[in-house]
Amino acid sequence: MRAPGLADTGSLNSWEWYFMMQHFGAPTRLLDWTEGALIALYFAVRDSKGDNDAAIWILDPWWLNKRVVNEREVIPPGAEIGISTPDSDRYRPWLPDRYSTDKLPTLPVAVYPTHSARRISTQRSCFTIHGSDEDALETLAGEPDAHIAKVTVPRTEIPTIKEQLAVAGVDEVTIFPDLDGLGRYLSTVLQSEVDA
Repeated sequence: MRAPGLADTGSLNSWEWYFMMQHFGAPTRLLDWTEGALIALYFAVRDSKGDNDAAIWILDPWWLNKRVVNEREVIPPGAEIGISTPDSDRYRPWLPDRYSTDKLPTLPVAVYPTHSARRISTQRSCFTIHGSDEDALETLAGEPDAHIAKVTVPRTEIPTIKEQLAVAGVDEVTIFPDLDGLGRYLSTVLQSEVDA
């Protein structure tokens, strides 16, 4: 009820609100992915103090959906233009109506969001929406033909990678193009000047 007054968007459908919830920190069954390698690297090392290795997970979403819904596709199920009803309906079980008693599917699927917020566009967002099995991606990753891979970022390389990302212009403002992102960016820059 309160969200429309706080959001700079027009009216949104259920999928669009769900994507917005994820991007603004509300609990969902969505897992964020990106189509941008440097964006993924940024999120992998962003909060690291260098005490542990970081990791980037790579997923072939077309493989996942072929495995789960028997279609080699990734669509924005919330799009109201350009998506056929049968295609959109294939993903409806993952976002049932509010008081539905239908059981969630077990495995996750990959979906594109509609770009209803600047953050979603800037971060080149895509999502997996998960069903009833919280460990389903790990289970799928163990299959012999899995198209899921983990790339480890050694902890010793994290400070250098953070510097290289900053030089490349991948920072809080480019990832979060709003005043919150600018504030965090300025805090980081000012702290590094104090530390120097």
